[in-house]
Amino acid sequence: MTQDSSSASTRPQAKPPHPRVIINVGCKNNSIEEVARGLRLASSPDAYRDLVRRALFTAVYHGSAPVTEYLITQENAPLHTLSPLTVATSPSTELFSVLVSHGWDINQRRADHGAGRGQRLLDLICSDEALVRWCLEHGASVEDDPDADWYTAPPLLETAAAVGTLSTFKLLRERGAQLGRRTLHKAVSGAAHSKDSMEIVKYLVDELGMDVNQMDTDGKLPDHWGPPLCYAAKWRDGGEEVVRFLLERGADPTIKDCCGNHDAFSLAEFTKNEGVMKVLREWREQREQKEQKQGG
Repeated sequence: MTQDSSSASTRPQAKPPHPRVIINVGCKNNSIEEVARGLRLASSPDAYRDLVRRALFTAVYHGSAPVTEYLITQENAPLHTLSPLTVATSPSTELFSVLVSHGWDINQRRADHGAGRGQRLLDLICSDEALVRWCLEHGASVEDDPDADWYTAPPLLETAAAVGTLSTFKLLRERGAQLGRRTLHKAVSGAAHSKDSMEIVKYLVDELGMDVNQMDTDGKLPDHWGPPLCYAAKWRDGGEEVVRFLLERGADPTIKDCCGNHDAFSLAEFTKNEGVMKVLREWREQREQKEQKQGG
């Protein structure tokens, strides 16, 4: 025996891949065969059930409708373990159709703790009008939960105002979704970086007549910044267009937040938003000039 063959015979054999690794690769590659191979490697009935549960999560996470269908119909995967957040990670109408047709509740709310608790699938896909329309056509409710924590799960139209289009916003409103206290505020926040949200701001103010100086809360709450202007001033950049629009519609940048700490001026200075500060300074100069003329 040569030295090379001797060392080769004593070299440790590579371990076969763990079933979970095989399943994960299969889900990413949309391969039912690979997922089935990984499941067959389960060491016990309990291990098999755990692999099926994990496989379902992974398939949905990667948006694999065929693998999801296989796991539900052939492996009795537990649908009730899927949260709206998981379903919304790689969303498609094909995936939604598989889940809903097999009994997944499209109106269930997230039960995990922290930000997002209480959200439904519809809350999580407001930025995609095609998905919103599909959900509405398949039983999604637009009603807000009166008992929900609106800090972790804000009203539907507030979310749509921040991330959706005007068309989506109007669609949800036509289906019965209600305006909230911070609908305009969230639209202004989105408008700092989105033309779609800017269209919603104009619609809310010019067509629906929403108050450009409406406070967002009567008490002290986290993540509440005051009147709509402050929701643009809180960003480090962007927001010039929406700030200018609100000022032209009568917004007062001297109104402070619910804690009495910041107005739009001081908040923009704090965040170093040079663009917004420039617009606000121009507003102040114009007002001072107007007052001087009136006084003279």
